[in-house]
Amino acid sequence: MLGIVTPLALIGSTSPLALGAIAVWAVTAAWLSAWLVHRYRVAEDSEGWEFAELSAATCPHCLHEVTAIEALPLRSLRCAECGERLPSSWWITQLLTFSAICAVAAAWGLGVHLVAFLWLPPVLVVAAVVDFRTMLIPKKVAWVGLAGGVATIALASALLGKPDMLVPALIGAAGYFGFLFLLNVISPSAMGFGDVRLGAVLGLYLGWISVFLPVYGLLVACIVYLLYAVPARIRFGLANKFSPFGPGLAMGTLLVVIFHSAILPG
Repeated sequence: MLGIVTPLALIGSTSPLALGAIAVWAVTAAWLSAWLVHRYRVAEDSEGWEFAELSAATCPHCLHEVTAIEALPLRSLRCAECGERLPSSWWITQLLTFSAICAVAAAWGLGVHLVAFLWLPPVLVVAAVVDFRTMLIPKKVAWVGLAGGVATIALASALLGKPDMLVPALIGAAGYFGFLFLLNVISPSAMGFGDVRLGAVLGLYLGWISVFLPVYGLLVACIVYLLYAVPARIRFGLANKFSPFGPGLAMGTLLVVIFHSAILPG
């Protein structure tokens, strides 16, 4: 189990260089996350199964391809070709990513642990927003997120002089993935496999803090899910039988990572 870290206010920190590096990462991750989110669209394979396909990000008004440079914060408010406003999901994704990174940094402080945790927010925001827009979580987002998580957690554990700290993280990943996989087998129409893949990333980080936290993460995820799924069901009725679970999973994990010290004993 990781030592419980007292939340640290970023303002007033004694390391301006570290704060600058976090700010640069937050802006860069926000920029690229929004661009990546809008590059995914729903497609079908040869057998008729839907999947999230990586393509070009385009303006909904003139179909102009939004390049990475045009996706920079503030510049992405309007299309560079026709001048029309781009969907609000562009700046919302940027704001969510930036805010999540700052919140995680404030919760964990400018220590070695933050090396690993700075990777988590953009992965979760991308997965959640793509799921919200398409009802799908891209395979690449989950697997690249998992690979980056294992690499950064292994690095942070090594820097702390405790490489065996990776073990509970892997146990958490396997446990979270396994539980969601079981739910998918029982009811594949209610639990998409994209959620199952994302569960490995969630369990990895929660398990690194404590092997007990994946349980809390899933509980909070279900509560968050109900907060937006029930009103949607009431408003749209049977036409909205299912709501994406990815945003709930992502928010539940972020909340537990940020408020871990209030959850864990002593």
